[in-house]
Amino acid sequence: PCGTYFTYTQDTVWNVYKTRLSDGIAGREHTLENGVIVVLLSDSTAQVSGHTEEISGVIEIPSSVKLQSSTNSCTHDYAIISVKTSAMRETASITGVKLNEGLQTIGASAFYKCTNLGGEISIPSTVTQIGNYAFALCGNFSRIAFNNGTNDLTIGLSAFSSSESNS
Repeated sequence: PCGTYFTYTQDTVWNVYKTRLSDGIAGREHTLENGVIVVLLSDSTAQVSGHTEEISGVIEIPSSVKLQSSTNSCTHDYAIISVKTSAMRETASITGVKLNEGLQTIGASAFYKCTNLGGEISIPSTVTQIGNYAFALCGNFSRIAFNNGTNDLTIGLSAFSSSESNS
């Protein structure tokens, strides 16, 4: 049933419903129009897992993706909460990246050695962890901004090493 997900979480038949809802969903990959590949993690979350060969330019990591269930005609929103380790590693065709609110984790080496990635990058306030070497050996960033609210942010070893920034 559409729109009753949270109602069912309180119901005694939740385990049966959850199994049906999850059947074929968790682990399923979906390619976005911009070439970003997301993999569904659960009934409500997803992560960026890679990209197609055609990806180029400034890419956007959206806050969510809407997909139709494989078991019924309902559509569900999946919050994109992370960029997987090495998801965009060594992708020279990426020149910029827009990270949206809701993103929580940027994995180790997620954008490592994206040599043409530069310009301004804004880390959303919802990000709590940036992994080791996440943006290491990228092009020159003109600015790296940490949005208000990133108080509990953990930045890994050399996350921005050799990613020169003027501010």
